[in-house]
Amino acid sequence: MKDAPPPPDLPRERLLTAAQRLFCRYGVQGTGIARVLQEAGVSRKTLYERFRSKDDLLHAVLDREGEEWRAWFAEGLGRAPGPARDRLLAVFDLLEEWFCSDGFYGCAFINAVAEHDKLAPPVADVVARHRRLTDEILIPLAQESGCSEPERLVREMSLLIDGAIVTAMLERSVRPAREARALAALLIDVRCG
Repeated sequence: MKDAPPPPDLPRERLLTAAQRLFCRYGVQGTGIARVLQEAGVSRKTLYERFRSKDDLLHAVLDREGEEWRAWFAEGLGRAPGPARDRLLAVFDLLEEWFCSDGFYGCAFINAVAEHDKLAPPVADVVARHRRLTDEILIPLAQESGCSEPERLVREMSLLIDGAIVTAMLERSVRPAREARALAALLIDVRCG
C-alpha cells in the first residue's frame, strides 16, 4: 500500500497566496512583509521557517505564478481551433481574455524585472526560465505553421506580447491585445510565407 501524500503546508500556502496577490497588485517593493503576514494570518516566525527572506518568498511566488500562467496559457492554446497559424494568433485572444480579468495587474515577471536589479541572478534567472518555458509552448506551433525560423518568430512575437501586456496594464484596455494580434498576423505571414 502506498503512503498517503503529506498534507499541504497550509501556512506556506497562505503565505504564497497572500504574497502572490499583493506582489502582483502592489509590487514587491510596495508590499511590506507585515502586510503579507497580516493577509496570510501567520506569524513572522512562520514566514522565516518556510522562507529565509522576502527574496525567497518572491522566488517561490514567481515559480508558482509561472506554473499557473503557463498551464492556463497552454490549455487555452490547446482549445484554439484551426491550423497552427490560427492557434499562434490565439495567443492574443488569450491575452485579451486575461486583460479583462479582475486579477490582471500586468505580468508578475515584467513587474519583478522592473523593480529589481536587471542583472541580479535570482530574479533574472527566474524570469529567463519563465520565458524559455513559454517559448517551448509556442515554438512547436511556429514549426507546425511552416516557419523556417520558428525561434525567431517566437522571439518577435514575445516582443508583441510583452508590449501588449505593459500597454494593457497602463491603459486598462484590451485594445493592445487586438492591435498586437493584427501585427502578429503580418509577422507570421512574413516569417511563414
